[in-house]
Amino acid sequence: MTNFVRDQQNLKREEREKQRQDKAKENERLQKTRLFEIERGKLELKREEKASIEKEKERQLELDREERARQEKEKERQLELEREEKARQEKEKERQLELEREERARQQKERERRLELEREERARQFEFDKQEREMQMEHEKHKHGMEKLDLQAKIREQEARTTEEGRRQSEGNGDEVPIGRAVGKVPKMPYFDEERDFMDSYLGRFERFAETQNWKREHWAMYLSALLTGRALDVYSRMPPEQAGDHDRLKDAPLKR
Repeated sequence: MTNFVRDQQNLKREEREKQRQDKAKENERLQKTRLFEIERGKLELKREEKASIEKEKERQLELDREERARQEKEKERQLELEREEKARQEKEKERQLELEREERARQQKERERRLELEREERARQFEFDKQEREMQMEHEKHKHGMEKLDLQAKIREQEARTTEEGRRQSEGNGDEVPIGRAVGKVPKMPYFDEERDFMDSYLGRFERFAETQNWKREHWAMYLSALLTGRALDVYSRMPPEQAGDHDRLKDAPLKR
């Protein structure tokens, strides 16, 4: 009996020991399971953290790429602006050079125009001086011609008076016929200018003027000769005296050549 009790007690002790060991094993298993769960949680956290880090890294890399692309684009834009500014400056420089060339050309043209005006002015002055000299020479020539004509008129008047006196004496008539007033003064008409006047028109004006002055027709040729210049005067001077003193013959072909 004692042994049975002792065996029963031992069995109970063994049962309790086994239960204790099983419980310890279960606790150990649970502890391991908790530790595994904790480790797995840690690993999951690490994986998530790593994924987050990778994701953040990728996001940062994307941001870096976008920033570099933005910087490149800004750099390209800046270079484009610099090229446009350089082109604008070149264009402005070309425009300024063109304006300077045009201004120099205008100034050169203005200088040439002034020089041309000065040359024309000198030419006009030279021509004016030449005309003045020619007019002075014509005046002197007219003066000498009139002196010659006056002398010729006096000679013809004296010859006419002598002839008339001889005729009267031969007819036995002692009465004197008055001789017309002396001729030879230059009529108050413009001189004939072969550059501006037509001979036909000038002769018409001369005859109307002579009629208004009541000149004797036999004196018209002498008055007309005092107004001739240039080639007309040369033609007159080469005419025979009997033709030069006849107005109708004087105004015909010789003076109109």
